[in-house]
Amino acid sequence: MTAENNDQLGAGLVYEDIVPMRWKEVGKEIPVSQLVRIHESNEEILRFISVLDECRSESPSEAYGAGPGDLTRIEYKMNLILDLVSRILVHHVDMPRMIPVRMSGTGILWKCDEPLNPGQYVLLDIYFYQKYPRPIVLPGKVQSVEKTGNEYDTWVSFEYINDTVRRWLDKLIFRQHRRGIAYARRYTHDKEQSENHRTNPDSFNEEN
Repeated sequence: MTAENNDQLGAGLVYEDIVPMRWKEVGKEIPVSQLVRIHESNEEILRFISVLDECRSESPSEAYGAGPGDLTRIEYKMNLILDLVSRILVHHVDMPRMIPVRMSGTGILWKCDEPLNPGQYVLLDIYFYQKYPRPIVLPGKVQSVEKTGNEYDTWVSFEYINDTVRRWLDKLIFRQHRRGIAYARRYTHDKEQSENHRTNPDSFNEEN
């Protein structure tokens, strides 16, 4: 994505991942009754994803080593159960293909195989948490389409999103940003430990 893409997403945090997503063109006027159902469903799903993120354990060693032992073990077991159930559910859900996206609280960028028309309104189905295969449905408006090779860089701004859903989206983006920082720190630490072990194996043996 170019500097223009960054300007489109704004100066805040950006969610960047590869997620199952589909979209469909809709008329400009989405019925109020449909919007109410969309907002209620989005709030429910985003709240549940937030709970899953809060009790997410990265590994068995972390699950047993951090926080109150009994509670952490229960959380880890819940994650295992959820993982097993989700693997069963995925076989019964028509999941869309995985697509690289960049998203802020105001809009989303991705590459389309076919061009959408600027000014067209769309509904985006995005599966942010594959262990809970229910999509967030985000109404949007196509703001720009730019051909790059055989694909089209597509920018859609979010429309008709209420304040509650927008706040939950901002929280989702922040949590992903925080996880990215934690993973980067862990990777750097593990890399340094590995390099120290290769250059000075005796010190590693003394520590153990």
